[in-house]
Amino acid sequence: MAIVAFLCIIPFRSVAEERPISINFWPLFHYTSEEEEGVSEIEGLGPFLYWKKDSDRREWGFRPLFYWTEDESDSLRRLEFLYPLESIS
Repeated sequence: MAIVAFLCIIPFRSVAEERPISINFWPLFHYTSEEEEGVSEIEGLGPFLYWKKDSDRREWGFRPLFYWTEDESDSLRRLEFLYPLESIS
């Protein structure tokens, strides 16, 4: 019985992995994930809290106080604080 239940779950799991995942309670919380492209993104409290990760780039911040970007393909790291007043690259 357990084997039949396990075999029934496998097709549903493989189909779910192909589609993007989105959880939307905007403006409190918004989550998006696309497994094929390797992109995950979280937003909270409207535009204020932000986190994004893809294959070679990471971004996160608490706008407008600070925002961090790191790009491994270009060896770029950038911190912006009190945007648009100051930026460090």
